[in-house]
Amino acid sequence: MTNSSTSVSKDCTNLDILKNVLDSSPFPMVLIDSYGTIAMANWSAESLLCYEPQQLAEQPIESLFTTLANATTHPHGSSPFIQLWRGSLEKQQELTALRKDGDQFPVEVTLYPRKTTAGLYLLVTLIDATERKWAKSEFDRLSLHQQYILQSAGEGIYGLNLNGQLTFINPAGVNMVGWKAEEILGQPQHSAFDHGRLDTPCRNSEACHIVAAFRDSAIHHVDDEVFWRKDGTCFPVEYTSTPLHDETDRVIGAVVTFRDITQRKLMEKADHDLRVMKDEFIATASHELKTPIASLRGFMKLILHGKVTDPVVQQEFLARANQDVERLLTLIHNLLDTSKLETGVSQFLLEDVELKVMFTDTFATLEPLAKNKDIRLRQELPSEPIFVKVDRQAFQRVLENLLSNAIKFSDPQHPVLVTAKQTTDETVIHVIDHGPGFPQEEANRLFEKFYQAKSLTKRADGGSGLGLFIAKKIIEGHGGQISVESTVGHGATFTISLPTREITTSMNNEEISYD
Repeated sequence: MTNSSTSVSKDCTNLDILKNVLDSSPFPMVLIDSYGTIAMANWSAESLLCYEPQQLAEQPIESLFTTLANATTHPHGSSPFIQLWRGSLEKQQELTALRKDGDQFPVEVTLYPRKTTAGLYLLVTLIDATERKWAKSEFDRLSLHQQYILQSAGEGIYGLNLNGQLTFINPAGVNMVGWKAEEILGQPQHSAFDHGRLDTPCRNSEACHIVAAFRDSAIHHVDDEVFWRKDGTCFPVEYTSTPLHDETDRVIGAVVTFRDITQRKLMEKADHDLRVMKDEFIATASHELKTPIASLRGFMKLILHGKVTDPVVQQEFLARANQDVERLLTLIHNLLDTSKLETGVSQFLLEDVELKVMFTDTFATLEPLAKNKDIRLRQELPSEPIFVKVDRQAFQRVLENLLSNAIKFSDPQHPVLVTAKQTTDETVIHVIDHGPGFPQEEANRLFEKFYQAKSLTKRADGGSGLGLFIAKKIIEGHGGQISVESTVGHGATFTISLPTREITTSMNNEEISYD
C-alpha cells in the first residue's frame, strides 16, 4: 500500500496515469471524482466486493460502506465519504464495507488526493481487515484469559524489569506480602519486600536468585528462603524466578511465582519430630524389653540350677521376676492399645461406676509402688456418691497411668491427691502431685505419642512414652477431655472432664466404638 501511494505524483496532470496505477496495483483500489462517484475500480477491488467488471463504475462511493450507504451525494466537494478526510492530505481509517451480496466486513481505507487536468480525483485503497481484526480479537481474548488466570491464581506472581523493579503483582501475591499493589509497583524488589535466609535478608543482587534469572537467562528455583511482610513478619516460601524474553528472544526481566509453604514446613517438622520420637521409642522399648528379660533370665537360672536354696530368697527372686513380667505386659498392652486406638477398632463397654470404688481399687493396685517411694495416696470426694458411665477396665488404666506417674515423679513423703466433683453437665477429676513440675511447653506435648518430658526422664526409670497418649485417646473416646497444668518446682495437676450421662444400672450396658 505504501509503495502504490509513493508511485503516484501529487501533481499528476494525466488521468490515464492514475488508471494505469489502478490496473497495475495488487491492492484493491478505486478512483473517485470530487463528487464521490466511482470513476474506475481495479480487478482486485471488484473481486473483494464481489462485483462483475465495470459494475462499480458510476456508483457513489458511499454505497460501499454501511455507515454511508444511505447518505445522499452532496454538492461538489461535500461527499459524506470525502468529508471523512477533509483537511487531511492522506489519512487512513477503518470502515465496514458492503459486498454486493450484502455481506459486511472490516476494511482499512486510505485516500490519496491527486490533482489532474480533469480536476481533483482521489485514489482509495481497500484492505480487507477481517484476519487482522480476528487476530486482534483473539489476542485480546487470550490476553484477557491470561489476566483472569493471573488474577485468580492461588500462587503469588509478580514481574520485574531489568532494574529489578516490580512491574506487576497479582492479588494472591499482594495478600501474602501485606502490601497494596500501588505501594510497591515500580519499587525495587528488595525495597518492596525483602527475601532471603531467616537471619540474613538478601540485599546483594549478586547473591539474589531472583535477579540471577535475567542475569544468566536461567530458571532459578528456591525453597529454603523467607519473604518478609509489610508488618515485619516473615513466612517460608518456595519460589521460581523465570527469565522473561521479548519477541527477539532478548531478556527483558523476570517473572517470579511464589507460595507460602508454612504448612508444609510445619508438617515436615512434625514428621521429623515423629521420626525422632519413634527412634527414641525404639531405643527405649528395646531397653524396656531387654532389662526385664535379662533380669528374669538371671533369676530363673539361679533358681533352676539350685544356686538359691533359701526359701525366703527364692520368694524374693520370684516376686522381683513377677514385677519384670508385669513391666513386659504393660509395654505390650500399651503397644497393642495404641494400635487399636489409632485404627479405630477399640470399643468401650460403658457401665455405671462409683468413683470412690474406682479410686480405692486403683490405690490398692499401686500401694506397693507408693510404699516403696514412701508416698501417701489420698482421695477427697463429696459425701454423696459420684457415678460415671465409663468402660471400667479402660478408665482404670487411665487412673493407674496418672497415679503411677504422680508417684514415680514425686519426692518421698509428699502425698498424691485425687479429687472429683460432679455437675449436671460434667464430672471433673483432678490428680495432683507435689513433684518437680515441668515447663508449660513440655506440658503441651505430654500427650503426644512417644513423647517423654526431657526435664523428667532423668528422674524416672524409662517408659515407652505411650501411657499419656493412650489415656488421652481413651478419655476422648468417652467424649471427654484430659489436660495438664504445671510449673517448675510446684508439681502438676492432671484434669479429666467427662460428660455426665444418664445413670441406669450396671446391667444395662452401652457399647460405643472409638474412631
